[in-house]
Amino acid sequence: MDRFYISNTYLEYQKQNHTISVGNIQETLEAPFFGRGVKYNFTDTAKATSFDAGISDGNNELIKNSYTGVAPFTAYARLRLGENKEDRKNYEGQIIYARSSPDSTGSILWANNFDILAKKARTRMTGFVGVGTVYQMINSKQENQQPSLALGWKTTHQIQKAQIIADYYYSTPYYTGNRRGVTQLQQRINYPIGSWQSSLGYNYSSYYPKSLSFYV
Repeated sequence: MDRFYISNTYLEYQKQNHTISVGNIQETLEAPFFGRGVKYNFTDTAKATSFDAGISDGNNELIKNSYTGVAPFTAYARLRLGENKEDRKNYEGQIIYARSSPDSTGSILWANNFDILAKKARTRMTGFVGVGTVYQMINSKQENQQPSLALGWKTTHQIQKAQIIADYYYSTPYYTGNRRGVTQLQQRINYPIGSWQSSLGYNYSSYYPKSLSFYV
């Protein structure tokens, strides 16, 4: 309460298909991305193509540095194809680099979301593949490097009135995305009975993340 606290503030300049944002930046990615920074976006709605990239320092506040010493650093690039096009398969690819100064670790992540079947089919099927690595910075050298992997598959199938939903996801303990060290298995059948909706299924999940840092 003894000073001004400025957050969620940014300036944006747009010209035709190009947009530049400067200030507090936050994006929904496979790994956390927020803080003071700059972002560039290009969108072609006719071709259903979008590309954006940005960098940030992980500070929630716009003016004051929340970290002592060197601030964290995160950079990303993302490509999206086929957005809002019912006759095309969607694809989204992300590359994220993060350097965490407080715990002296760094990571690189490449994540891919994609349609396996066309959206107009009665069966919707999507896949996910994420690969990356995490390492410690010791005397300016990358050590204790740990590779990581994540796989996901989700399908929704309509058979007359019945709807079958399956959602499976797995990531290794050192995976650098938001869902680290997770196993999720879900299967459900929905069926309407008059004005009622019935559902039968199961859900299994386990959580076993690991970190190279002693502080986490």
